[in-house]
Amino acid sequence: MKKLNIITALTLVLMLLMACNKNKDIKKIDPPCSFNYSAWAPCSNNVQARTYTSSPSGCIGTPPLDSIQRGCVIPCFFVYSSWSSCSSNIQTRTYTSSPSGCTGTPPADSIQRSCTPCVFVYSSWSLCSNNIQTRTYTSSPAGCTGSAPADSIQRPCVILSSVQIGNQTWTLENLDIEAYRNGDPIPEVQNANSWSNLTTGAWCYYANNTANGTTYGKLYNWYAVNDPRGLAPNGYHIPTDAEWTTLITSQGGTVTAGNKLKEFGTSHWLSPNTNATNSSGFTGLPGGCRNDDGSFITIFVYGNWWSSSEFNAGSAWRRSLFYFNGNVDRNSDNKRKGFSVRCLRD
Repeated sequence: MKKLNIITALTLVLMLLMACNKNKDIKKIDPPCSFNYSAWAPCSNNVQARTYTSSPSGCIGTPPLDSIQRGCVIPCFFVYSSWSSCSSNIQTRTYTSSPSGCTGTPPADSIQRSCTPCVFVYSSWSLCSNNIQTRTYTSSPAGCTGSAPADSIQRPCVILSSVQIGNQTWTLENLDIEAYRNGDPIPEVQNANSWSNLTTGAWCYYANNTANGTTYGKLYNWYAVNDPRGLAPNGYHIPTDAEWTTLITSQGGTVTAGNKLKEFGTSHWLSPNTNATNSSGFTGLPGGCRNDDGSFITIFVYGNWWSSSEFNAGSAWRRSLFYFNGNVDRNSDNKRKGFSVRCLRD
């Protein structure tokens, strides 16, 4: 009986050992994860992303890809340029878009539209005031697109001293400017050889002496007189040959008009400055001449003035006064010569 109990006890121990070994072969199974997500990040390159945490600790699994990344669209904000001028009944404008990487383009009608260009009819220029002239305009047809260019309704001007002679208003002094009406500079050319080869506008002082300009103004070649940019300031023009004739005729004709046009006395004219009275108020001065070879002659002796009228391809009409008589000479002269210039008010 005692032996049987020992066998039974041993059998129980053996069964327990076998059960323990069986349990060692069973793997432990972790629980599935639960996910907690952050907020979606801002849209970047048309993608949004977010992060996550998983629980409980040691759980098994990852979230689906589309739960942490998704497509998105950044709508564009458009900034437009000004509309272009109306051309072929169309106006266009350009644009920039933001933010970077946004999606979309502006509507076609926001960058191109139909238009009707305006035709402008201007009033006369006003008198020069504070060195400015203005004029008004009307536009047509009704509802047209566009406004007049600023420089077509306002322009700089120069108020020059002037004198009324007959029905003409002449400037009292020889011209002394160094820029065309549009503001482009007129070159000063001192070198004689350079002057003799010019076919474009230029000016100089007599003998290249600035002091002479104070009294007699500048000497201009005819190319400056004829330049399309305009030598005369706004509100004035260079007189034609016919307008010079009008002046001379109003003062009694070519034989005696010089007496009424020359400055009185010998402050500037060589003696005797025959019969000079300056009764016209023109105050003609003997500014001399620069020859087409670049040399200077006849200051104090002759006063020479260009007209705007061409004689032929190489010469243009000019008028001259003399110290020794009352004549007014009319002749054509080489366009390369440098003469004084007077202006007429428009």
